[in-house]
Amino acid sequence: MILIGVVGLGLVVGMPYLLDNMDPEMKAEFEAQQKKSPLAAGAAGGNPLQGFDVAGWMAGTTAKSSGADEASSEGAGKARKRG
Repeated sequence: MILIGVVGLGLVVGMPYLLDNMDPEMKAEFEAQQKKSPLAAGAAGGNPLQGFDVAGWMAGTTAKSSGADEASSEGAGKARKRG
């Protein structure tokens, strides 16, 4: 366990030095790979789980997209109650 901690600390401390000492071509390639990474939260793709509502999911509710959908669903609900 100590070895895992030492290796992790070595990566945290040593990675900035490794990135600073890269040649420009390799650094550009590394940055391009980071942009393609699924973990990158860019404006183009973003994280699909970013707006996930765990409490709503556990309660079984769905998010309402707009006010027009609410009005149509309310009218449909009233029509069912009358009939």
